Amino acid sequence: MKFGVSYCLPCRKLEPYLKNIDSLYRDHLTIIGISTEHSAADWHRWVEHAHLPWIQILDQTVIPIAVDKYQKIQDTYQIVSIPSMLLIDKE
Repeated sequence: MKFGVSYCLPCRKLEPYLKNIDSLYRDHLTIIGISTEHSAADWHRWVEHAHLPWIQILDQTVIPIAVDKYQKIQDTYQIVSIPSMLLIDKE
């Protein structure tokens, strides 16, 4: 998983490397981009402009953690800075 936003220059600099990894290892791993963007419109524009081929998620979705208690994906994985990347084993 890669956490980032469209206006983050280091996030943008990672994208060509991730595109290369995606093309080489698509059959063995899945890249998931998770945007912590505040504006859904900005996020949609960037995904279309950058031609990002992997799964894209806007982190405005909440995850239930208890009755009537929710949190974002970035909070679940304790992401404190962007870009951040996590490698998660399917096990």
